[in-house]
Amino acid sequence: MCAKGMSVVKCLANAKTEYTTSVQLSALLNVSSRSALRYVQEAQRVSAENGFEIRAHKGRGYTLTVTDQEKFGRFIGEGGGDSLPLPSSEKILMKVAALILTYDNIRLDDLAEEFHYSRSSMSRMTASVAKLFKSYGVRLGSRAHAGLTVQGKETAVRNCMCHVFFSGAGLEEAASNMQLSEEQISGARQSIDGFVEQNSLRCTAQSCEQFLKYLFVTVYRIRGGHGIRFDRQAVSLVKAALSSQSSENRGFLFSLLSLFIPNFESAHSAKEEITYLTLIWEQSFFTRSPGKENNPSSAPFFRTLVQNSLENIEEKYGVDLTKDTNLFSGLVDHISSCFGKYLLDLETDNSFLAEARKNYPSAYYYSIELSECIWEQTGIRISNNELGYISLYFASSIERNEKHDKYRVIILCNTAFGTAALLNSRISTQYEEINVVDVCAINDAKRIRSDVDFYITTVPVKQMSLNGKPVLLLSPFLKEDDKKALADMLAKLSQTETIQDICSPERFSIIEKPCKKTELLEMLTDDFVRRGLLTAEEKQAVFDREALVSTEIAENIAMPHCIIQGPSFISFYILRTPVMWGKAKISLLIFGCFHEGDVQIKKLLSQLFAIVSDPRRTANLISSTNYNEFLENLKI
Repeated sequence: MCAKGMSVVKCLANAKTEYTTSVQLSALLNVSSRSALRYVQEAQRVSAENGFEIRAHKGRGYTLTVTDQEKFGRFIGEGGGDSLPLPSSEKILMKVAALILTYDNIRLDDLAEEFHYSRSSMSRMTASVAKLFKSYGVRLGSRAHAGLTVQGKETAVRNCMCHVFFSGAGLEEAASNMQLSEEQISGARQSIDGFVEQNSLRCTAQSCEQFLKYLFVTVYRIRGGHGIRFDRQAVSLVKAALSSQSSENRGFLFSLLSLFIPNFESAHSAKEEITYLTLIWEQSFFTRSPGKENNPSSAPFFRTLVQNSLENIEEKYGVDLTKDTNLFSGLVDHISSCFGKYLLDLETDNSFLAEARKNYPSAYYYSIELSECIWEQTGIRISNNELGYISLYFASSIERNEKHDKYRVIILCNTAFGTAALLNSRISTQYEEINVVDVCAINDAKRIRSDVDFYITTVPVKQMSLNGKPVLLLSPFLKEDDKKALADMLAKLSQTETIQDICSPERFSIIEKPCKKTELLEMLTDDFVRRGLLTAEEKQAVFDREALVSTEIAENIAMPHCIIQGPSFISFYILRTPVMWGKAKISLLIFGCFHEGDVQIKKLLSQLFAIVSDPRRTANLISSTNYNEFLENLKI
């Protein structure tokens, strides 16, 4: 692009008015209005690939909107010349965010003057700041005659400050900006080093840096009159999260805070501040002795959470993990150790999330069940990255038990259980691949579970299916004909239905109309309800789960799903206009609704993830122009 075209971009990016007319551009560039229009068009041609958009507003002029900060920054940097400060560069964004966080109220005009921007340019900048804050659970509000304000839970505000204040600045520099002296910073380091050595704690430089960030932000907020407040429910959860060494840790942290705030003991929220900082400390350092409970008094609480989740998995997915003691103890240990992190909304970095989803899709969905139990009991949401760590425990269990997978069966009989007991004994000794999970009276409908592969009956029945599963009539003596019938049943069940088999024309659609995530989900679930595929309660479950965990599962792909009472089905939708889904844009939506206890779920999920984890196959699916082409791309 020519120098004049680059000048158009810079002029619009740093405009002093909301709109810039072609007359104004021609004056700034010292060219005719027609030439200015030509340079605008030249800039528009390269805008999409370089992270910005120029719009013409009839009768008002032109505006420039940055769509990709990184691309736009490179574009301007490569353009050379007397480039002006970029309103949406990452560096300036963080500086504006830091200034807003520093003051309780700040006017937009004051921000514009501080950074030498027009009011409209600063307005666009604060819109980017609002998106940044939202990712930390913080809202950027506005009050008449007061200006911009930061709103949200104090824990969320402090998390946001730790990210913003220390972005692009060293620890000492950022602490100095918060009016902390070199002596105080050095004293804090020495105190921590001494306590760590005295108590033989496992400490890394990274964990020490993390704790110091939260310590300095805590001091800054206390000095500014902003205190931590725990509501009644949170108090009991905090107690569960604290370790058995918390009393000793609290004493140390009290003395540490007193280095910065001499009259800290008289602070209004001193007790809660120490509790908050203790949680931060225990999430930064490993304070437990190997083999000991994090907090023995709260162990039943965490055991109940894990037990409930394993029972839910068995009920919904037909997979019994309740007897895996290694899995149970591992999950209890992990959840109890990380509970303080969950409580304080601390983000977890996890480079294994994509791999966990790709290689162990069932494990990832089992981890969602655990997160739902935690949400129901505590109101705490678990991040996607943390779900990735939890799924590794389930993946390990799958690895241990995969070779021992069995077909789940219920034996039905009359009220006398003698014949069923004999048949059960013979099956157990002759068929390792069959797991008889229960023996029920055939007329006891309420007790007969649906989370099995098939049913065996010792008495003739009129219907040869129950709860959508086949019913096989066998003699309690398991004769040769019975063994042949049983072998035929097992062979039939081993023939797994493929994704291609279930992708019928009515399960596929290309959506041309641009729409938002909620609007799209409403449209699809309403259609399912009208067709009798979902109940109103099951539709709501889709939205409840999506609110808990955003279901983007791979690049460009999301898979919302729920457990239903009707037959399982999966629908595919190509979105011609990408939809923002959580923190990513998606172009392929896979909607899975699975019958409770359907044993095919695990196999179908594995097939799905094998497809969507391959970028080449994903690109082919998204570019499909019709059903037949999509089906062919599924088979590749």
